[in-house]
Amino acid sequence: MKKYFLMKNYIKILLGSIVIFILVLIILFSIYYYYRIEDERLMIILIPEVFGIIALVKVKYMLHKNIMKFVHDESVLKHAVLDRITREQIIERVKEKGFETYSVDNIELGLQLVNIKKNLMEISCCYAFLILGESIDDENEIVKNEELDKTLNNYIKGKEMYRFRTVCPIYCFWAEKLSDKVIEKCSKGFEYKKGAFYIGYETSSENLYYAEAIEQINIPNCKRQAQWIKEIFQIR
Repeated sequence: MKKYFLMKNYIKILLGSIVIFILVLIILFSIYYYYRIEDERLMIILIPEVFGIIALVKVKYMLHKNIMKFVHDESVLKHAVLDRITREQIIERVKEKGFETYSVDNIELGLQLVNIKKNLMEISCCYAFLILGESIDDENEIVKNEELDKTLNNYIKGKEMYRFRTVCPIYCFWAEKLSDKVIEKCSKGFEYKKGAFYIGYETSSENLYYAEAIEQINIPNCKRQAQWIKEIFQIR
C-alpha cells in the first residue's frame, strides 16, 4: 500500500520553521527600511519571500488533503470485533493501556500523559480516549464541557511536562446505530489539525468503524494511537 508522509521527522519540522522565520524577518526588515529611506527598490526583495511562504503553506495543505483522501479511499472501514463488548469492558482495556479513567456527563474518559523527546523536539502529549454518549454524534458538542476541562486540568496538575504541550484525543462514538454523519467522520480516520482520531462502535451490528489505513501514515503519534485502537477493540 502506498504511503503518504506528512512529516518524516522532527528535524524537517524544525528546519521548515526556521526557513519561515527567516523569510518573515527579511520581509519585516525590508518594510522597515522602505519606510525609513523610502527606496521602492527594497520592495522588490519582498516578492520571492512572499511567494516562498505561500508555496510552503500550499504544499502543507495539499499534503494534508492527499493524506485524508488516501485514508478515506484505501481503508477497510468496518471491522468485526471478536466478541460482543460493553462500555465497561472497553474502559477496563483502556486502563490496561496505562490510562487513568474518569466518568464525566455520560462520557467515559481515559487520560495518559507521555513525554516525547526525539531529536531536537520535546513534547508533552496528553492522550485522551473518550467513549461518547449514545446521543452524541458531533465531538464539538463536548469541546467546551467545563467538567471535562476541569478533569483534564486536575490530571496534568503537578506532572512533569515539557514546554511544548498538546492534547491528542481519540473520539469513540457509541450507538446502537451510527448516523451517516458519524460514519463519514470515521471514514476519514483522523483530523491532523486537531490531532484527533475518530472511531465508532455500533452495538446492533457489533462492528467497529475504523479507517485502518491510518496505520500507513508516518506522522508523530499516529502509529501509537492506531495500535491502541486495535488492541483495545481486539481487531485484526
